[in-house]
Amino acid sequence: KEYKVTKPYVVIVDYRKSIDDVRLFLVDVNKDKIVMQSIVAHGINSGLLYAKDFSNEMNTKKSSCGAYVTTYTYFGMFGYSLKLKGLDKGINDNAEKRAIIFHSTKNMRTKWSWGCFATPESVNTILIDKIKNGSLIYVIK
Repeated sequence: KEYKVTKPYVVIVDYRKSIDDVRLFLVDVNKDKIVMQSIVAHGINSGLLYAKDFSNEMNTKKSSCGAYVTTYTYFGMFGYSLKLKGLDKGINDNAEKRAIIFHSTKNMRTKWSWGCFATPESVNTILIDKIKNGSLIYVIK
């Protein structure tokens, strides 16, 4: 199935900021307004405080940069989760194969993910419900 950007939301993840800082911003482009912001995890092998090392390869436990489109939701080992499709060839186009998703931090043992965008449980469901099925995600490194 082909997924296209159809929603008025853009998620910006700014990996120039520390894992302890707010660095996920949900922008409503129709209202020119940030409607939600949150901390967000990065891959454990991308760096400790700052995500500096990125990959598109399987089993690296690193984050990827670039543009993604959101697809469908499901319930997995981290509860309510959202699949993504990487749009940049050679940068993040293995996101689906790598199972890079949005999910809650609830069942995580550390504040680092294996490359996924993990947000606090209090944010996760609200964010996913707004952006599922056709929102643009853009990751800045």
